[in-house]
Amino acid sequence: MPINVERNKDNLYVPKLNMLCESTKDLPYIPSAPLRTKNFFYYICGAPKSGKSVLWFNMLHSHKTPKHPDTPEFYFKFFDKVYLFSNSIDTLDSKKLKVHDDRRFHKYDGDTLCEILDTEKASGENNNCCFVFDDVIKDIQSQRKHQNKQILSKMILNRRHICHNPDTEKVGGVSVMVISQKYNLLDTEFRNAISDLIIFRTNNRQELDTVWREYAHDLSWDNFKKLTKYIWDAPHNFMLIKTDETPEHKYYKNFDKIILSQNMLDSDDEEDT
Repeated sequence: MPINVERNKDNLYVPKLNMLCESTKDLPYIPSAPLRTKNFFYYICGAPKSGKSVLWFNMLHSHKTPKHPDTPEFYFKFFDKVYLFSNSIDTLDSKKLKVHDDRRFHKYDGDTLCEILDTEKASGENNNCCFVFDDVIKDIQSQRKHQNKQILSKMILNRRHICHNPDTEKVGGVSVMVISQKYNLLDTEFRNAISDLIIFRTNNRQELDTVWREYAHDLSWDNFKKLTKYIWDAPHNFMLIKTDETPEHKYYKNFDKIILSQNMLDSDDEEDT
């Protein structure tokens, strides 16, 4: 059905506004597409041994060497500071983990995060920071400490501004990685703010259904299942969904963009019953 538009007579439109928090002038380099440049929120989900820990570790540590010039560089030496909250920190290779000892925490606590954010803002350094929350979902969701959820929610929702000090010219920001064994373990209030979802193979219907309804409903349920089958055709493959993109630029097999056929995009099939 054709859609017609009647133009407003006074040429009303919203002029572009350059946001200081989106400036890239202070970044050491621009990460390769489809990686986000700054202020991202990656939610990385996968069962044990799926490859999720290997992925986030390499995203921060992988880099070229004389012997391995083709090794990919994701965010190596990209951030001014990295803060790691991980219940699995003792299982990581301490020799390769390039996170300062004072920025490693064996569990997540809202008071600790609040203190870090206050210190960063008061410093006036406007650092480009990355916060990694690995295997701490239970700490985040703890009902005994409501502040655990409250301060993290505040940081995620205001990650472009929360550490910015207007008294300095440098432009920083906050990027976040949350790693979980299941997509549904993280509350909806956090999932609504995801910039990029990375999910490894799952056969859990409820989990797949939630992902489809929240971020892949531009495809029919049948076509979404076909897409996951294509992407998860080998161990450790993952689906990357860029949540703010149009369907043509939204879905990736690992870091390779999926070119969807028009049939998949035009389909209006209903969900299986």
